[in-house]
Amino acid sequence: MKIKNWIWILILWMIGCGEEDDQNLRTDLPTEAQQIFSVSKIQNEHLFLALTTWEEFTSIDPSSLPGCPTLVLEQESKRVTLNYSKAEDCEGSQVRTGSIVLDLALQESGSQEWFVEFANYSYEGDTLKGIKIFKKISNQVINQSFENLKVTSAQNASFVLQGELTHTKPPIIGPSVSLISTKGQITGKNPIGRSVSMNITEQILSVRSCQLSQKDLPTSGSETWEIERGNRNSVSHRLSYESTGICETVAKMQLSDGRVLILNP
Repeated sequence: MKIKNWIWILILWMIGCGEEDDQNLRTDLPTEAQQIFSVSKIQNEHLFLALTTWEEFTSIDPSSLPGCPTLVLEQESKRVTLNYSKAEDCEGSQVRTGSIVLDLALQESGSQEWFVEFANYSYEGDTLKGIKIFKKISNQVINQSFENLKVTSAQNASFVLQGELTHTKPPIIGPSVSLISTKGQITGKNPIGRSVSMNITEQILSVRSCQLSQKDLPTSGSETWEIERGNRNSVSHRLSYESTGICETVAKMQLSDGRVLILNP
């Protein structure tokens, strides 16, 4: 009887392994690549906006910002609201909806930190919801952190993420940040609840003038994304941004099976 029990246990275990392997085979890698690209893209496109100071906001013409949002400044609380659902009609206004709220009350205080909330903010059909915390470490270095940040792609695939990123500007740049390099890590869960992690393997370089001209992708850099599969296995994809000209970038994904996809043809 004991032998029969062990045989049944072995059979069930083999069936389970087969199901896991079959699920790995069924994973659509190009679809997974597009989901990762959505997360990376919406994480980067608002960077310079998030690093803007209260003093800079008081002199900004909203029509000069990507998407031409309605801009509300609350002097007493140092709170800035950018409403893209009531944006002016301009280039790029159709690709953003929702709002971004910046709480800048502590930006120039002893803690030198501020909060950026995304209220169902959508960019090119992908949605970002949650709060990011920024903290000034020095004149050149700013840390960013977040927990339970939800990114939902245009195809309704959701990631829940936490991360620690460091943004650095060259010392020769003045108060108005023009160039930013980024490094760090992100972890979380993918649309089917499996672990996912991202490590910036080559610093991400972003240029302010490009973002202001609706060229929102980073100029260069690469990210390695590791996605959990079954049986404690995982696969790695490499997302790279490569400059092809002034404010022109091609996004490439090298899949775990060796294929290379152009994500912004």
